[in-house]
Amino acid sequence: RVVSFVNGIYHSRDEWAAIADNLERIFECRVMPFYNPTSGWWADFSKATFERYFKKPADEEVVVNLTAHLRTCLDYAGKGGRVLHIAHSGGAILTYLCAKRYLTTSERARIDVTTFGGGRSLTRKYFTGRTINYYARNDPLLLVDSRAQAMSKMVKNETWDEVVYTKHNTSFIFLKGQLKNPIADHGMEGPTYGLG
Repeated sequence: RVVSFVNGIYHSRDEWAAIADNLERIFECRVMPFYNPTSGWWADFSKATFERYFKKPADEEVVVNLTAHLRTCLDYAGKGGRVLHIAHSGGAILTYLCAKRYLTTSERARIDVTTFGGGRSLTRKYFTGRTINYYARNDPLLLVDSRAQAMSKMVKNETWDEVVYTKHNTSFIFLKGQLKNPIADHGMEGPTYGLG
């Protein structure tokens, strides 16, 4: 299996590389990371907001490059091989735009997707393999993604719970924020997701 990773907004190259290294340790295999470049907090936030609500790239080149990256991962996986693509925050929006605008149906069928604090939750409408969305229960992006917010209202267990979005048979897993700080619990580097 090939593992791919795209970071969310406002990550330095060092932070991105540290997350990718940690993912390699967790999965015990090579991770093929794609760097979603930062232009500073406000510029990144503005681009992600534009992409989220207008459903088109604020920076077309990044989406085109992420699409090329995913195709390289598929090639590396070989014929019939699968890719596990991990997307954090704004990286989930970019992943959605790749699927909607560029990836073919057969390419999307070979990509399993896991998002963490996604700026847009992803479903099996676009990625027909395993698709899971993780959110800290106090994640501020639950205020942005109405589907994730609706799913969070079905949570019964305080520590963690899985809710299935039946329309597209997609899992949403909600975790108790370990730091009790919405911004810190949103980050992949913290204890809530355990990927730091």
